[in-house]
Amino acid sequence: MTSPTAAAPTTAAPRPPGILFLLGIVLALLAASWAAVGALLAPEVPGGWTSVLVAAVLVTVVPFAALIGTRVRGIYPGRFFRLTVFRFLWYAHFLLLLAMLAGVAGMLLGALGALFGLGTDTIGDWGRVAIGLTAAVYGVGMLAGYWGSRQLVVTELDITHPALPPELDGLRVVQLSDVHVGPHTLKRTLAAVAQQALDARPDLIAMTGDLIDDFDEDVEHYAAAFGHLAAPLGVWVIAGNHDIYANWPKVRARLARLPQRILVNEHVMVAHRGAAFAIAGTGDPAAGRRVGSPLGGPDLQATMAGVPDGTFTLVLAHNPVLWPPLAGLGAHVTLSGHTHWGQLAIPALDWCLASPFLEHAMGWHVRGGSLLYIHPGTNYWGIPFRLGAPPEVAVITLRSGGGAPAMRRVSQRQVRC
Repeated sequence: MTSPTAAAPTTAAPRPPGILFLLGIVLALLAASWAAVGALLAPEVPGGWTSVLVAAVLVTVVPFAALIGTRVRGIYPGRFFRLTVFRFLWYAHFLLLLAMLAGVAGMLLGALGALFGLGTDTIGDWGRVAIGLTAAVYGVGMLAGYWGSRQLVVTELDITHPALPPELDGLRVVQLSDVHVGPHTLKRTLAAVAQQALDARPDLIAMTGDLIDDFDEDVEHYAAAFGHLAAPLGVWVIAGNHDIYANWPKVRARLARLPQRILVNEHVMVAHRGAAFAIAGTGDPAAGRRVGSPLGGPDLQATMAGVPDGTFTLVLAHNPVLWPPLAGLGAHVTLSGHTHWGQLAIPALDWCLASPFLEHAMGWHVRGGSLLYIHPGTNYWGIPFRLGAPPEVAVITLRSGGGAPAMRRVSQRQVRC
Protein backbone atom coordinates (compact mmCIF):
# COMPACT_ATOMS: atom_id res chain seq x y z
CA MET A 1 0.00 0.00 0.00
CA THR A 2 2.90 2.31 -0.61
CA SER A 3 2.23 5.56 -2.41
CA PRO A 4 5.45 7.58 -2.81
CA THR A 5 4.91 11.13 -4.01
CA ALA A 6 6.90 14.31 -4.25
CA ALA A 7 6.97 16.70 -1.31
CA ALA A 8 4.59 19.65 -1.37
CA PRO A 9 5.50 22.23 1.28
CA THR A 10 2.13 23.74 2.01
CA THR A 11 0.62 24.28 5.44
CA ALA A 12 -2.98 25.23 4.74
CA ALA A 13 -5.54 22.88 6.27
CA PRO A 14 -8.49 22.21 3.94
CA ARG A 15 -11.83 23.60 5.08
CA PRO A 16 -14.60 20.99 5.44
CA PRO A 17 -18.04 21.55 3.94
CA GLY A 18 -20.48 23.38 6.21
CA ILE A 19 -22.93 21.31 8.26
CA LEU A 20 -25.96 23.15 6.84
CA PHE A 21 -24.71 22.55 3.30
CA LEU A 22 -24.34 18.82 3.97
CA LEU A 23 -27.74 18.70 5.67
CA GLY A 24 -29.28 20.35 2.62
CA ILE A 25 -27.77 17.72 0.34
CA VAL A 26 -29.05 14.91 2.58
CA LEU A 27 -32.59 16.30 2.69
CA ALA A 28 -32.62 16.81 -1.08
CA LEU A 29 -31.49 13.21 -1.62
CA LEU A 30 -34.15 11.89 0.74
CA ALA A 31 -36.89 13.89 -0.96
CA ALA A 32 -35.76 12.68 -4.39
CA SER A 33 -35.58 9.11 -3.12
CA TRP A 34 -39.11 9.15 -1.72
CA ALA A 35 -40.42 10.70 -4.93
CA ALA A 36 -38.75 8.09 -7.15
CA VAL A 37 -39.59 5.08 -4.98
CA GLY A 38 -43.11 6.39 -4.42
CA ALA A 39 -43.70 6.78 -8.14
CA LEU A 40 -42.83 3.11 -8.64
CA LEU A 41 -44.57 1.60 -5.61
CA ALA A 42 -47.68 3.79 -5.26
CA PRO A 43 -49.56 2.07 -8.14
CA GLU A 44 -48.98 -1.34 -6.52
CA VAL A 45 -49.58 -0.75 -2.80
CA PRO A 46 -52.96 -0.35 -1.07
CA GLY A 47 -53.71 3.30 -0.55
CA GLY A 48 -51.34 4.43 -3.28
CA TRP A 49 -49.63 7.75 -2.63
CA THR A 50 -51.37 8.11 0.72
CA SER A 51 -49.54 5.02 1.97
CA VAL A 52 -46.26 6.31 0.55
CA LEU A 53 -46.68 9.66 2.31
CA VAL A 54 -47.56 7.96 5.60
CA ALA A 55 -44.44 5.81 5.26
CA ALA A 56 -42.32 8.90 4.56
CA VAL A 57 -43.65 10.59 7.69
CA LEU A 58 -43.10 7.52 9.90
CA VAL A 59 -39.71 6.54 8.47
CA THR A 60 -38.16 9.96 7.86
CA VAL A 61 -40.04 12.89 9.39
CA VAL A 62 -40.77 11.46 12.86
CA PRO A 63 -37.29 10.02 13.55
CA PHE A 64 -35.56 13.15 12.23
CA ALA A 65 -37.86 15.33 14.35
CA ALA A 66 -37.00 13.23 17.41
CA LEU A 67 -33.30 13.52 16.62
CA ILE A 68 -33.46 17.29 16.13
CA GLY A 69 -35.57 17.58 19.27
CA THR A 70 -32.87 16.03 21.42
CA ARG A 71 -30.40 18.58 20.10
CA VAL A 72 -32.66 21.61 20.47
CA ARG A 73 -33.88 20.67 23.96
CA GLY A 74 -30.47 19.53 25.18
CA ILE A 75 -31.62 15.98 25.91
CA TYR A 76 -28.89 13.36 26.13
CA PRO A 77 -29.97 10.33 24.06
CA GLY A 78 -29.30 7.12 25.92
CA ARG A 79 -28.71 3.57 24.79
CA PHE A 80 -32.34 2.78 23.86
CA PHE A 81 -32.79 5.95 21.78
CA ARG A 82 -29.57 5.36 19.87
CA LEU A 83 -30.26 1.71 19.18
CA THR A 84 -33.77 2.48 17.94
CA VAL A 85 -34.05 5.97 16.46
CA PHE A 86 -30.41 6.54 15.46
CA ARG A 87 -29.79 3.10 14.06
CA PHE A 88 -33.20 2.89 12.41
CA LEU A 89 -32.46 6.16 10.60
CA TRP A 90 -29.25 4.73 9.18
CA TYR A 91 -30.64 1.36 8.12
CA ALA A 92 -33.88 2.74 6.65
CA HIS A 93 -32.33 5.59 4.70
CA PHE A 94 -29.45 3.62 3.27
CA LEU A 95 -32.09 1.24 1.92
CA LEU A 96 -34.21 4.13 0.66
CA LEU A 97 -31.30 5.66 -1.25
CA LEU A 98 -30.29 2.31 -2.75
CA ALA A 99 -33.91 1.58 -3.69
CA MET A 100 -34.12 4.89 -5.52
CA LEU A 101 -30.91 4.18 -7.46
CA ALA A 102 -32.02 0.62 -8.22
CA GLY A 103 -35.46 1.74 -9.32
CA VAL A 104 -34.05 4.32 -11.72
CA ALA A 105 -31.54 1.79 -13.08
CA GLY A 106 -34.31 -0.78 -13.52
CA MET A 107 -36.47 1.68 -15.45
CA LEU A 108 -33.55 2.54 -17.72
CA LEU A 109 -33.03 -1.15 -18.44
CA GLY A 110 -36.76 -1.52 -19.06
CA ALA A 111 -36.67 1.40 -21.48
CA LEU A 112 -33.77 -0.20 -23.37
CA GLY A 113 -35.64 -3.50 -23.43
CA ALA A 114 -38.74 -1.85 -24.85
CA LEU A 115 -36.65 -0.02 -27.42
CA PHE A 116 -35.28 -3.30 -28.73
CA GLY A 117 -38.52 -5.24 -28.33
CA LEU A 118 -37.29 -7.41 -25.45
CA GLY A 119 -40.05 -8.69 -23.17
CA THR A 120 -43.51 -7.34 -22.40
CA ASP A 121 -42.95 -5.95 -18.90
CA THR A 122 -43.53 -2.25 -18.42
CA ILE A 123 -40.76 0.13 -17.44
CA GLY A 124 -42.33 0.36 -13.97
CA ASP A 125 -42.20 -3.44 -13.59
CA TRP A 126 -38.46 -3.37 -14.23
CA GLY A 127 -38.03 -0.68 -11.59
CA ARG A 128 -40.08 -2.58 -8.99
CA VAL A 129 -38.16 -5.82 -9.60
CA ALA A 130 -34.89 -3.93 -9.20
CA ILE A 131 -36.08 -2.48 -5.89
CA GLY A 132 -37.09 -5.93 -4.62
CA LEU A 133 -33.76 -7.50 -5.56
CA THR A 134 -31.88 -4.60 -4.00
CA ALA A 135 -33.80 -4.96 -0.73
CA ALA A 136 -32.92 -8.67 -0.59
CA VAL A 137 -29.23 -8.05 -1.28
CA TYR A 138 -29.25 -5.20 1.23
CA GLY A 139 -30.54 -7.46 3.98
CA VAL A 140 -27.85 -10.07 3.34
CA GLY A 141 -25.18 -7.37 3.09
CA MET A 142 -26.19 -5.78 6.38
CA LEU A 143 -25.99 -9.14 8.15
CA ALA A 144 -22.53 -9.77 6.69
CA GLY A 145 -21.45 -6.25 7.63
CA TYR A 146 -22.67 -6.70 11.20
CA TRP A 147 -20.62 -9.88 11.48
CA GLY A 148 -17.61 -8.04 10.05
CA SER A 149 -17.95 -5.24 12.59
CA ARG A 150 -17.41 -7.81 15.35
CA GLN A 151 -14.19 -9.26 13.89
CA LEU A 152 -11.62 -7.27 15.90
CA VAL A 153 -8.04 -7.79 14.74
CA VAL A 154 -4.68 -7.00 16.33
CA THR A 155 -2.29 -5.93 13.58
CA GLU A 156 1.47 -5.91 14.20
CA LEU A 157 3.22 -3.33 12.01
CA ASP A 158 6.85 -2.32 11.63
CA ILE A 159 7.77 1.20 10.55
CA THR A 160 11.38 1.75 9.53
CA HIS A 161 12.63 5.32 9.41
CA PRO A 162 16.19 6.67 9.00
CA ALA A 163 15.50 9.61 11.35
CA LEU A 164 14.72 7.34 14.32
CA PRO A 165 17.70 7.26 16.71
CA PRO A 166 19.19 3.77 17.14
CA GLU A 167 18.49 4.03 20.88
CA LEU A 168 14.76 4.15 20.10
CA ASP A 169 14.79 1.11 17.82
CA GLY A 170 11.96 -1.16 18.94
CA LEU A 171 9.79 1.61 20.41
CA ARG A 172 6.26 0.21 20.54
CA VAL A 173 3.16 2.31 19.91
CA VAL A 174 -0.42 1.08 20.20
CA GLN A 175 -2.75 3.12 18.02
CA LEU A 176 -6.49 3.13 18.65
CA SER A 177 -8.62 5.33 16.44
CA ASP A 178 -12.28 6.15 15.94
CA VAL A 179 -13.48 4.24 18.98
CA HIS A 180 -16.75 6.27 18.85
CA VAL A 181 -17.75 5.38 22.39
CA GLY A 182 -21.32 6.01 23.52
CA PRO A 183 -23.93 4.36 25.73
CA HIS A 184 -24.87 2.05 22.86
CA THR A 185 -21.36 0.62 22.36
CA LEU A 186 -20.95 -3.01 23.40
CA LYS A 187 -19.01 -3.04 26.67
CA ARG A 188 -17.43 -6.42 25.99
CA THR A 189 -16.03 -5.13 22.70
CA LEU A 190 -14.51 -2.09 24.39
CA ALA A 191 -13.11 -4.31 27.15
CA ALA A 192 -11.48 -6.56 24.56
CA VAL A 193 -9.93 -3.55 22.81
CA ALA A 194 -8.54 -2.16 26.06
CA GLN A 195 -7.14 -5.53 27.10
CA GLN A 196 -5.40 -6.04 23.77
CA ALA A 197 -3.86 -2.57 24.03
CA LEU A 198 -2.47 -3.38 27.47
CA ASP A 199 -1.36 -6.90 26.52
CA ALA A 200 0.79 -5.44 23.73
CA ARG A 201 2.96 -3.79 26.44
CA PRO A 202 3.48 -0.61 24.42
CA ASP A 203 5.81 2.22 25.31
CA LEU A 204 3.03 4.65 24.50
CA ILE A 205 -0.62 4.59 23.43
CA ALA A 206 -1.96 6.97 20.77
CA MET A 207 -5.69 7.70 20.57
CA THR A 208 -6.06 9.38 17.18
CA GLY A 209 -9.45 11.03 17.45
CA ASP A 210 -13.18 10.37 17.39
CA LEU A 211 -13.01 9.17 20.96
CA ILE A 212 -16.75 9.62 21.38
CA ASP A 213 -19.78 9.40 19.16
CA ASP A 214 -21.79 12.63 19.23
CA PHE A 215 -22.26 14.16 22.70
CA ASP A 216 -19.89 15.50 25.33
CA GLU A 217 -21.58 13.28 27.94
CA ASP A 218 -20.23 10.31 25.97
CA VAL A 219 -16.84 11.04 27.56
CA GLU A 220 -18.08 9.31 30.72
CA HIS A 221 -18.53 6.11 28.73
CA TYR A 222 -15.11 6.62 27.11
CA ALA A 223 -13.57 7.06 30.56
CA ALA A 224 -15.19 3.85 31.80
CA ALA A 225 -13.80 1.94 28.81
CA PHE A 226 -10.35 3.49 28.35
CA GLY A 227 -9.63 5.73 31.32
CA HIS A 228 -7.50 3.01 32.92
CA LEU A 229 -5.13 2.64 29.95
CA ALA A 230 -1.51 3.29 30.85
CA ALA A 231 1.92 3.03 29.25
CA PRO A 232 5.44 4.02 30.38
CA LEU A 233 5.52 7.04 28.05
CA GLY A 234 1.86 7.87 28.50
CA VAL A 235 -1.47 7.83 26.71
CA TRP A 236 -1.75 10.62 24.13
CA VAL A 237 -5.06 11.92 22.83
CA ILE A 238 -6.15 14.19 19.98
CA ALA A 239 -9.55 15.40 18.79
CA GLY A 240 -11.41 13.99 15.82
CA ASN A 241 -14.29 15.58 13.98
CA HIS A 242 -16.90 13.91 16.21
CA ASP A 243 -15.16 15.19 19.33
CA ILE A 244 -15.36 18.65 17.75
CA TYR A 245 -19.03 18.30 16.80
CA ALA A 246 -19.86 17.21 20.37
CA ASN A 247 -18.68 20.62 21.67
CA TRP A 248 -14.91 20.33 21.94
CA PRO A 249 -14.42 22.75 24.87
CA LYS A 250 -16.79 20.62 26.98
CA VAL A 251 -15.31 17.37 25.67
CA ARG A 252 -11.79 18.57 26.44
CA ALA A 253 -12.77 19.61 29.97
CA ARG A 254 -14.15 16.14 30.65
CA LEU A 255 -11.11 14.42 29.10
CA ALA A 256 -8.80 16.56 31.24
CA ARG A 257 -9.94 14.58 34.30
CA LEU A 258 -8.30 11.45 32.89
CA PRO A 259 -4.61 10.53 33.15
CA GLN A 260 -4.22 11.08 29.40
CA ARG A 261 -2.30 13.89 27.69
CA ILE A 262 -4.41 15.94 25.28
CA LEU A 263 -2.51 17.46 22.36
CA VAL A 264 -3.97 20.34 20.36
CA ASN A 265 -1.58 21.99 17.91
CA GLU A 266 1.43 21.30 20.09
CA HIS A 267 4.30 18.92 20.62
CA VAL A 268 6.09 17.49 23.62
CA MET A 269 9.70 16.33 23.80
CA VAL A 270 9.97 12.84 25.26
CA ALA A 271 13.20 11.36 26.63
CA HIS A 272 13.62 7.59 26.42
CA ARG A 273 16.59 5.23 26.52
CA GLY A 274 19.04 8.10 26.45
CA ALA A 275 17.52 9.67 23.34
CA ALA A 276 14.72 12.13 22.68
CA PHE A 277 11.88 12.39 20.20
CA ALA A 278 8.89 14.68 19.71
CA ILE A 279 5.28 13.58 19.85
CA ALA A 280 2.89 16.11 18.32
CA GLY A 281 -0.86 16.37 17.95
CA THR A 282 -2.95 18.58 15.68
CA GLY A 283 -6.41 20.07 15.84
CA ASP A 284 -9.05 18.91 13.38
CA PRO A 285 -10.38 20.64 10.23
CA ALA A 286 -13.95 20.11 11.45
CA ALA A 287 -13.43 23.12 13.73
CA GLY A 288 -12.38 25.43 10.90
CA ARG A 289 -9.06 27.21 10.50
CA ARG A 290 -9.18 30.10 12.96
CA VAL A 291 -5.77 30.11 14.63
CA GLY A 292 -5.99 30.04 18.41
CA SER A 293 -9.68 29.09 18.43
CA PRO A 294 -10.80 27.04 21.46
CA LEU A 295 -12.88 24.97 19.05
CA GLY A 296 -9.86 22.83 18.17
CA GLY A 297 -9.06 23.74 14.57
CA PRO A 298 -5.65 22.79 13.13
CA ASP A 299 -2.64 25.09 13.37
CA LEU A 300 0.13 23.04 11.79
CA GLN A 301 2.78 25.72 12.09
CA ALA A 302 2.20 25.88 15.85
CA THR A 303 2.18 22.09 16.06
CA MET A 304 5.67 21.78 14.59
CA ALA A 305 7.18 25.07 15.77
CA GLY A 306 10.18 24.62 18.02
CA VAL A 307 10.89 20.98 17.26
CA PRO A 308 14.72 20.82 17.18
CA ASP A 309 16.18 20.16 13.74
CA GLY A 310 16.76 16.48 13.09
CA THR A 311 14.52 15.33 15.96
CA PHE A 312 12.39 12.33 15.13
CA THR A 313 8.78 13.50 15.21
CA LEU A 314 5.71 11.32 15.62
CA VAL A 315 2.54 13.25 14.74
CA LEU A 316 -1.04 12.36 15.61
CA ALA A 317 -3.48 13.90 13.11
CA HIS A 318 -7.00 12.50 12.94
CA ASN A 319 -7.74 13.57 9.37
CA PRO A 320 -5.22 12.36 6.75
CA VAL A 321 -5.78 15.50 4.66
CA LEU A 322 -3.41 17.18 7.12
CA TRP A 323 -0.52 14.89 6.22
CA PRO A 324 0.82 16.59 3.05
CA PRO A 325 1.38 19.93 4.81
CA LEU A 326 2.73 18.11 7.86
CA ALA A 327 5.20 16.27 5.63
CA GLY A 328 6.32 19.63 4.30
CA LEU A 329 6.91 20.80 7.88
CA GLY A 330 9.12 17.83 8.77
CA ALA A 331 6.79 15.23 10.29
CA HIS A 332 8.56 11.87 10.10
CA VAL A 333 5.67 9.53 10.95
CA THR A 334 2.02 10.59 11.02
CA LEU A 335 -0.71 8.39 12.47
CA SER A 336 -4.23 9.17 11.25
CA GLY A 337 -7.69 7.65 11.21
CA HIS A 338 -11.02 9.28 10.28
CA THR A 339 -11.78 7.39 7.08
CA HIS A 340 -12.66 4.00 8.66
CA TRP A 341 -11.49 2.74 5.26
CA GLY A 342 -15.08 3.49 4.30
CA GLN A 343 -16.08 0.47 6.45
CA LEU A 344 -16.14 -1.28 3.06
CA ALA A 345 -12.79 -2.02 1.44
CA ILE A 346 -10.94 -4.24 -1.00
CA PRO A 347 -7.40 -4.14 0.44
CA ALA A 348 -5.93 -6.15 -2.44
CA LEU A 349 -6.92 -3.31 -4.79
CA ASP A 350 -5.96 -0.59 -2.30
CA TRP A 351 -9.55 0.65 -2.59
CA CYS A 352 -12.20 1.54 -0.08
CA LEU A 353 -15.50 3.39 -0.07
CA ALA A 354 -13.67 6.58 0.96
CA SER A 355 -11.16 6.37 -1.90
CA PRO A 356 -13.19 8.42 -4.43
CA PHE A 357 -13.29 11.33 -1.98
CA LEU A 358 -9.79 11.40 -0.49
CA GLU A 359 -6.30 11.31 -1.94
CA HIS A 360 -5.15 9.19 1.00
CA ALA A 361 -7.96 6.98 2.30
CA MET A 362 -6.35 3.79 3.58
CA GLY A 363 -3.07 2.03 4.24
CA TRP A 364 0.33 3.68 4.33
CA HIS A 365 1.91 6.31 2.13
CA VAL A 366 5.33 7.92 1.73
CA ARG A 367 6.11 11.48 0.71
CA GLY A 368 9.78 12.40 0.77
CA GLY A 369 11.03 11.55 4.25
CA SER A 370 7.54 11.33 5.75
CA LEU A 371 5.30 8.29 6.26
CA LEU A 372 1.56 8.23 6.91
CA TYR A 373 -0.47 5.35 8.34
CA ILE A 374 -4.25 5.56 8.11
CA HIS A 375 -5.86 3.36 10.75
CA PRO A 376 -9.10 1.60 9.67
CA GLY A 377 -10.77 2.44 12.97
CA THR A 378 -11.32 0.44 16.14
CA ASN A 379 -15.10 0.74 16.15
CA TYR A 380 -17.79 1.70 13.66
CA TRP A 381 -19.86 4.81 13.11
CA GLY A 382 -23.49 4.92 12.08
CA ILE A 383 -24.37 1.26 11.82
CA PRO A 384 -22.34 -1.81 12.83
CA PHE A 385 -21.11 -2.61 9.34
CA ARG A 386 -17.62 -3.54 8.15
CA LEU A 387 -16.53 -5.60 5.15
CA GLY A 388 -12.86 -5.81 4.18
CA ALA A 389 -11.97 -3.24 6.84
CA PRO A 390 -12.01 -5.03 10.20
CA PRO A 391 -11.85 -2.99 13.41
CA GLU A 392 -8.23 -2.82 14.48
CA VAL A 393 -5.85 -2.49 17.39
CA ALA A 394 -2.60 -1.44 15.69
CA VAL A 395 0.64 -2.39 17.44
CA ILE A 396 3.40 -0.41 15.72
CA THR A 397 7.08 -1.07 16.29
CA LEU A 398 9.40 1.73 15.20
CA ARG A 399 12.69 0.63 13.63
CA SER A 400 15.81 2.63 12.89
CA GLY A 401 17.22 2.04 9.43
CA GLY A 402 18.56 3.66 6.31
CA GLY A 403 16.79 4.33 3.04
CA ALA A 404 13.28 5.60 2.52
CA PRO A 405 10.64 5.28 5.25
CA ALA A 406 8.71 2.03 4.95
CA MET A 407 6.03 0.01 6.68
CA ARG A 408 5.31 -3.70 6.65
CA ARG A 409 2.65 -5.83 8.24
CA VAL A 410 4.25 -8.43 10.47
CA SER A 411 1.13 -10.30 11.53
CA GLN A 412 -2.59 -10.01 12.08
CA ARG A 413 -4.74 -12.09 14.39
CA GLN A 414 -8.41 -12.06 15.19
CA VAL A 415 -9.67 -11.51 18.72
CA ARG A 416 -12.90 -12.94 20.03
CA CYS A 417 -15.16 -10.18 21.32
